[in-house]
Amino acid sequence: MNGDAIRRTLAVLSVGILAAAALASPASARPETSGPTGATGSAAALAYCSLEGWGDKDKNDSGHLTRAAEVLRVGPYAGCTGDYMIYDTNLLYYHCYAYNSYGNTWTHVRIAGTNISGWVWDNILDDLGSNVQC
Repeated sequence: MNGDAIRRTLAVLSVGILAAAALASPASARPETSGPTGATGSAAALAYCSLEGWGDKDKNDSGHLTRAAEVLRVGPYAGCTGDYMIYDTNLLYYHCYAYNSYGNTWTHVRIAGTNISGWVWDNILDDLGSNVQC
């Protein structure tokens, strides 16, 4: 296995463990629902939702959602806002992936045929997202 395949395998395993832990805890204790500050909408929340350093580094990869629809987020956290909905019928061009502070990987994508881009959690992408780190 190459490094990317190992990283993806470990990510899937760790997500399974985290998902089991999340199901055992109340929703308010799930860190994925907000940013590191827990202050969605504040200046601190805007800072973590504005991840710098991504670029169109993954020139050959694309994919689709594994669910019907999802918000295209402005940062790599579920607590980050989004202005656009994406659907399982949208082809998503991958730019690169990044880890958030919880260790989850998110891929920066662009909707094919548009200039609309944002972040999608890798676990809801049909091939677990980009293999190129931001």
